[in-house]
Amino acid sequence: MLEKLAEKHSKWYNVALYICRDTDLAKDLVQDMYLYFYDKDIEVNDFYVQRKIYSLFIDYIRKQNYTVDIDSIDVKCNNDPFSPTDEEYEILLRYENLSFIEKELLEEHIISGKSFRDINKEYPLINYGFAFRTVKQAKNKLRGDE
Repeated sequence: MLEKLAEKHSKWYNVALYICRDTDLAKDLVQDMYLYFYDKDIEVNDFYVQRKIYSLFIDYIRKQNYTVDIDSIDVKCNNDPFSPTDEEYEILLRYENLSFIEKELLEEHIISGKSFRDINKEYPLINYGFAFRTVKQAKNKLRGDE
């Protein structure tokens, strides 16, 4: 079985290097992988070998004692409350004046990222054309075009 694994040695090395970003550690991980499979009499596929390299890396990280000195970290705190500009305030007022269905469809389409067809599938009583027109009208109201 080691012969089959050795045929893809460069692939295992590249996988390990991608995981750990360190050439020496990648070589160690591949060597540990060979040691793990040395006395195993099982069929392995590429995915299994990649997962084993990943788990060996996780084991290595767990053995390390990493500490972070928080005194060296520069943290900037901005406790200022949100205060909209005049333009943002006008947009918020226009949003408050939208109807319930306009708000809901805007949230479904813009915030949730659903297409009009997806909205139609999820809410069968709201057809594609109605959703499109309603969102278009709501956008125009928010822009102040109406």
